[in-house]
Amino acid sequence: MKQKFFTLLLAVAASIGTMFATVSSNLTWTPPSGVAVPDLSNTRLRVVGANAMNYLSDFEAINASCKTQEAFDEKTNKMANAFLYLQADVIALYEVQQDDYILEYLVEEMNKIYGKNVYNYILDGSQYNNPSPGNYGSIKCGYIYRSDKLTEGSWYTTNINDPTLKYRMIATSFTEKLTGEQFVLAVNHFTSHNADQSGSKRNEQAEALITYLKNNYGDRDILIVGDLNAESKETCVQKLINAGYTEQMERFDAAAYTYNYYGQKQLIDHVLANNTMAQQITGAYPYHINTAGGSSYSFSDHDCYVIGINLRPLYDININVNNNEMGAVTTSFMYDNSVLLQANANKGYRFKQWSDGNIDNPRTIELIQDTTFTAIFDYILTGNCGQNNVLTWTLDTTSLLLKITGGGALSENYTYGTFIRSLIIDDEITQIGEDAFANFVNLRQVTLGTGVKVLEQKAFYGCSAIETIICYSQRPPTVNTNALYGLSYSTVVYVPSGYLENYQMHDAWGLYDVRPLGATPTTTDDVKVEPTETTAVVVWPIVDGAASYELVIKDKDGNVICTFIFNEQGQLVSVAFDAPGHRSLHQTQTAGFSFLVTGLDSGTSYELTLTTKNSSDETLDQKVISFMTSEISAFDQTIVNQVTTTTKVIRNGRLYILRDGKTYSVQGQEVR
Repeated sequence: MKQKFFTLLLAVAASIGTMFATVSSNLTWTPPSGVAVPDLSNTRLRVVGANAMNYLSDFEAINASCKTQEAFDEKTNKMANAFLYLQADVIALYEVQQDDYILEYLVEEMNKIYGKNVYNYILDGSQYNNPSPGNYGSIKCGYIYRSDKLTEGSWYTTNINDPTLKYRMIATSFTEKLTGEQFVLAVNHFTSHNADQSGSKRNEQAEALITYLKNNYGDRDILIVGDLNAESKETCVQKLINAGYTEQMERFDAAAYTYNYYGQKQLIDHVLANNTMAQQITGAYPYHINTAGGSSYSFSDHDCYVIGINLRPLYDININVNNNEMGAVTTSFMYDNSVLLQANANKGYRFKQWSDGNIDNPRTIELIQDTTFTAIFDYILTGNCGQNNVLTWTLDTTSLLLKITGGGALSENYTYGTFIRSLIIDDEITQIGEDAFANFVNLRQVTLGTGVKVLEQKAFYGCSAIETIICYSQRPPTVNTNALYGLSYSTVVYVPSGYLENYQMHDAWGLYDVRPLGATPTTTDDVKVEPTETTAVVVWPIVDGAASYELVIKDKDGNVICTFIFNEQGQLVSVAFDAPGHRSLHQTQTAGFSFLVTGLDSGTSYELTLTTKNSSDETLDQKVISFMTSEISAFDQTIVNQVTTTTKVIRNGRLYILRDGKTYSVQGQEVR
């Protein structure tokens, strides 16, 4: 994500104490009770927009809102106090008399109340047309601004050549003295509904405004305000939105309104900003002084509104995340030369730190140069789960091993853990809930404790990457509908040696490659290999001081076919990651171990290497033996090829024949 900022004068720091406007002690005005005041704390500049409702000094004009000098002075005082109370730095006015005198009168009142001559107005050279009594007085748009904080830039008068905009729009640029930064402010007053019921004139005015700003200001930071006499959904506003401007009052308050027509609240005064300007706006809110403040405060039929602005330096800040699936970063623009970064972690993850090692979140960055930050997210390391949160889960972020301990049923659907590679379920857990680990697409290895009795529907649905399941239960767990759907039939299932047949003949577990979990105790004083057609029994003696036995089988080309690591008790641990010691299946009183390797090809040469190591991983002994599996006999092959009256199936890497409801080996022996 990249955010753009704008040129900063670094000499600003010495003047930091003058950044915020303050209400003069001469302002004794009390705001109306019950009318919320917009909160724009930590805002450096404030623009107030207001429909002055035919603010004319020609009291005889039909449209004049004041018919006497007394009423005019009262209205002027109301506006001056309201604008000062909102701490306005710029006041964008519309429906004011078409000359310079009217703004001068309001400025004098504001400076008198404020106690200093800090407010000024922009001369546009327009002249009042002095209509005959009983006619309508001419109105325009205009500006008042704080000359101690801003300077007016290149500006264009209301006498715009385009007749569509003449007297209905004025645009100028303001420069903030503190920073030297500029923004463009365009004030508008589109044709009313009474004079343009079809909206065609307002549409023309929107199109003319877009063209005018593009031709005169290009891609500068542009703020459009004013009475567009239309709601956001209407065509003229949509034209501005489609041109790249966004409505700011609705951005900060979706229910914002500035006009109340017999109980129908409407937003017809608008604040629109292009992208670079919008990034510098801290808030935009209506102030309901006119629709809710009562006659003692009201000066118009439209509410005024206030916009907070913090102009930004031209520095690039690049915000990245280490993993988009784990979280994202949001930015907020502060009142000074800084940006607020907030790292937001998605479910199942946590924010760890920023790329520079800082762990603050949220974090404020002061920009003095182009800057890049990366938010580093990580997996949550531990938590509670299960019914009533009685289970505990822990995550090894290095191996991506999820381990769940405790007692009871595991009921959650862990949809956020698709990154998990290994899973261990504790002995006291009895049930794996419906959809619990569905679509864990990266899950490679599953260990089920001795207490697991049931895999509910779709418990491991879609876990097509599972290569190994270690199941310590002596009785095969019940596998409900689609609990293992999507697993490859080549998935290896390791089970207690004495209960191998229970799993092999099970209607669900028997579909996979079921193998014994650990070597069988035996008596031997040497390493031996006893091959058959597709298997090989490996026998080896116990070595004093041994902590592990590593059995590696390679083909004739030296390619590793399989690797098994056993502990000193003969338990297979190369797949039983971090297996607890109490699960030891055999004792070491025997003289050696025997282990059946399945899934080999018939008539094929292999090389076996058995390496014995101590607890320091030092090699105590190593044996290398070459062997060859036997060929399947012609008689066996004949049985295999019978397809008209028999069905062939592969279970556990071996071929079986199904005929007349019974199962036979390829040698013709019935398998029960």
